[in-house]
Formats: sequence, C-alpha cells, structure tokens
Amino acid sequence: MRLNLLIGDQVQPIEVPADMLGAGGEEFYARMDADMDGGWQMSMHWVENPGPEDRCRIAADRIMDAMASGKEVLAQLMAGYILSRLPDVIAVRVDTTGEITLSEFVMQAQPTEFLEADRAAEAAAEQVASVYRSGRTWRFATFEPALDRWVESPAFASEEIAQQVRESAVRDRQRLLSEPPAD
Repeated sequence: MRLNLLIGDQVQPIEVPADMLGAGGEEFYARMDADMDGGWQMSMHWVENPGPEDRCRIAADRIMDAMASGKEVLAQLMAGYILSRLPDVIAVRVDTTGEITLSEFVMQAQPTEFLEADRAAEAAAEQVASVYRSGRTWRFATFEPALDRWVESPAFASEEIAQQVRESAVRDRQRLLSEPPAD
C-alpha cells in the first residue's frame, strides 16, 4: 500500500510492504501505542492522552526524521502505522515548521454513487493518465479527488514496468468507483 507525504509542493510516496500492514507490523505498532499511552510531547505541547490522529501525526513526524537520516524501513513502518490506524488515509500534509499538531490527513474520497462496470472502467481510465517519459524514466499521473489534483507516480526504469503499474492503478480505481466498500 502507498502513503503519500505532501511536503510543500512535493509528493513523496512511501510504499509499505503488505507484511508491515498485517501481523508482521502489528506487534511493532502495539508497542508504539503502548509508548504513547503515557502521553507524548508534541512540539511545545504535552499531550496527556494522544488520540488516533495525534498518534498518526507523531508517526508522520517520525517519518520525516527517518527520511532525513536515510532509514527507509523505519519510514515504511511509520507509514504502515498510519495506514493501519487511519484506513481511509491516502496522504499526510506534513507541517514543516516544527509544529506536529498542524500536520493534516487527506482521506480517500468515497464515491457517493457507484457506477456501472462500463462507466467505471471509462472513468478509471480518465483518472489515470497514460504513461509518459520523464527524463530517463517513465511515469503516469493519477487524479486524486480528495486532493483535487493530479499526483505523479514514482519514476520507473522502463516503459513496460510503468505500464504494468498503471494498469494495476486503473483496475484499483475501477473497483473503487464500481464496488461499495465491504462491511
């Protein structure tokens, strides 16, 4: 799964391996929760009992620290924590002024009306742009309604790989547009 970090005008996607979202990561996430149960210093404020969003803001701040020190696995674990605690989140707009409490979450917009399969396929293809060359790499962009803008994919080494990932993104978007969430 992917969590996008919105840092100023930049989008930094973090791919979280499936095993970090399942039982493999949950033990680590439970330890994080236990650490935060006693309260946490959030910038200049002591928060006695951080709620779910505050805990995810703390994890987002730790992602920034992990990225700054080149600790990719720790960044993935923190992103996995956020995805496990806020399942509809697609992005975190990280505050870069040092005030953790100002970081915001962007939630996935759920369609209010689900489309028939043919129309969902059309809409999905319109919301995931074709693969294009970007310097020596290949990319595509996806329109994110919750952000009200297009978000570029990570760079891919070949057009073939980019096309395969794009096709997967189209299928995922088609499912989102045509199937109500499971209860």
